[in-house]
Amino acid sequence: MRKNSIGNDIVALTNTGIERACSSRFYSKFLTDREAALFNTNNLAISFVQFVWLCWSIKESVYKFQKRQQPQLLKGGWKIQVHTINPPAISSFAMHHNLLESEFMPVEFCYESVAIINTEKYYSWSIITEEFIYTITTAENEYKNICWGIKKIDDANHFNQSSEVRKFLLAKFPGNNFEILKTPAGIPYIKEHPDVLLSLTHDGFFVAYALLLNNETLQKNNAA
Repeated sequence: MRKNSIGNDIVALTNTGIERACSSRFYSKFLTDREAALFNTNNLAISFVQFVWLCWSIKESVYKFQKRQQPQLLKGGWKIQVHTINPPAISSFAMHHNLLESEFMPVEFCYESVAIINTEKYYSWSIITEEFIYTITTAENEYKNICWGIKKIDDANHFNQSSEVRKFLLAKFPGNNFEILKTPAGIPYIKEHPDVLLSLTHDGFFVAYALLLNNETLQKNNAA
């Protein structure tokens, strides 16, 4: 049985170029013809630019999910096949403040997708706004136990992004001197709770975290 995991990814749409995303020379590097054809299915109600970056975000999130299970895994967009994308029940979602956090995925606002690697299926939920696309990948139905957050920051410097996303996550556990480290494969973990599954991402002026609330110790610290 496949071990559980989690992955997330955020794309700051202001960092992307419309001409670049619409160029087949670009998107054909990570999308097959079959995947590109998904744009015309299921009434997705998004632009082609959003569709391209949605697929990118799904694949990045799935890669992080799989990387935790296979630390030696190399990135390859062709290996991850986006099989289906279904639109949300409610199409409008907006981040009204610079910070958004929740302990469950608002599935009614999410694009639900299934990606396949060989015969393995990976389930993702994506939120699309005018400013960003945010995706989380978990095991099927595990979205009910996800704690996640998105924050808009003032400085898009890479070092600041990395620092801000860690501080953002650790702020959920006030009074604890937790530390976030990385494995040699680049997988983040909480030093005091290495069994906790978490994923971090940043792009442009946005940082985001996702973790599974299936650890009793962590839940107690979160409730304290």
